[in-house]
Amino acid sequence: MSTVPGRPTVLVLDATQNLQGWEFELAERGVKALRRRQVQVWGERPWRPANAEEMERSLPPPQDFNCLFLLAHGPGDATPASATARAYWDRLVAQQALAAKLIAVAPIQPYDAALSKEVLRPGGPGAIALAPTTELSARDVVIFFVKFFYELDLHARDSITGTMAQFAYFKAQRLVRNKVGLRC
Repeated sequence: MSTVPGRPTVLVLDATQNLQGWEFELAERGVKALRRRQVQVWGERPWRPANAEEMERSLPPPQDFNCLFLLAHGPGDATPASATARAYWDRLVAQQALAAKLIAVAPIQPYDAALSKEVLRPGGPGAIALAPTTELSARDVVIFFVKFFYELDLHARDSITGTMAQFAYFKAQRLVRNKVGLRC
């Protein structure tokens, strides 16, 4: 099993571009919930690059975080291709600095089965990875990932081991009934 060095420090990457008008609030609530539970979060707010290209150019230094939580839309008629979880994922995969990170990808409305399969593929990018295995509501995204990172923070003070990630995952899974997959 893989190990990610350090106590969990989560970079919340909000790539939704607030396309439907509620997504920025969702990401803000998630960050506030993590902070209330004393989980270390990079920055004061979710990080919101204008597009995947800007994200790639301005990614925070790798030593500043060890968990990346990507919140973005799946493919759809109302979502420009450059604003999808896939566009950001493809740019993130190119970043060698993410190899030793925990990566959580949450494509919302609609679900992107192909992307989730790629994220969870054995030997895929990131030391540890999480992605939905079915459609998640916005509420489920926040509930699952806040619980996951909270449990992880409680038990992973010096490093994040695969066993600790599995423990946190199983605790969070109870809340969404097996809608998220884990690779470690």
